[in-house]
Amino acid sequence: MLCYVPLTSKPSTQGGVMVKKLCVLFLAGCLVTVSAPATVPAAQQRAVLKDMLLCLQGDLQAADPAGELDPLTIETMILLDRLHEAVTADDPENLQRFVQDYAAAIAPLQDQQLNLTCLLPLLMSVFSSTTTMLNTVAAGGDQTCQFLRLTNSAADIVSAVQTYKICMIDSSETPDQTTREQIVRRQVVVKTYNFITSALYTGYCKVAPTFFDWFNVLLDFFAIFPKEYPEETP
Repeated sequence: MLCYVPLTSKPSTQGGVMVKKLCVLFLAGCLVTVSAPATVPAAQQRAVLKDMLLCLQGDLQAADPAGELDPLTIETMILLDRLHEAVTADDPENLQRFVQDYAAAIAPLQDQQLNLTCLLPLLMSVFSSTTTMLNTVAAGGDQTCQFLRLTNSAADIVSAVQTYKICMIDSSETPDQTTREQIVRRQVVVKTYNFITSALYTGYCKVAPTFFDWFNVLLDFFAIFPKEYPEETP
């Protein structure tokens, strides 16, 4: 599993195009790989999830280095750490308590005085993902499926924080385009994790996936690609 590594210098136009093509090929490869996820052993899926959770911690830290969204970022970091420990130990016993603690800890976020234009989409995504996690641990079932679903929701939360930061940059008087580009690039990776876990969950955990189940996976795939990508200049 590859985490995002920031570029130390701006690539040339030709190099940038090549990177984009390679990214498209990689993502297409992911689509083919997860088209039959039931063949992927549970142990291998958990190994991938361990790496994803570590990478998500780095992505979250990079999105909110100043702690503007505390306690959301702190509590999400704690949740990611606990999920990583649970996946590593192959022990889902405390997952319900971990998620319930997280839901209680982020509740005060609703009262924070933040930019509403950027905050409302963040709140909707965070609390929707938290509800999904609460329902997942309450339902129980196959532990690998729980890990997949929780990691998918965690990726949604990290992506929501990144979207909030992009929104704040765009609405500022002097937008920091360098920081924005770095967050956008990281978000591509986070959304890739979301797509992979969604596809694995659909193929591995659903007894008889419907057309609409796979259609939602396809939507997750297309969501990977940013709507706005900084133009490269020679």
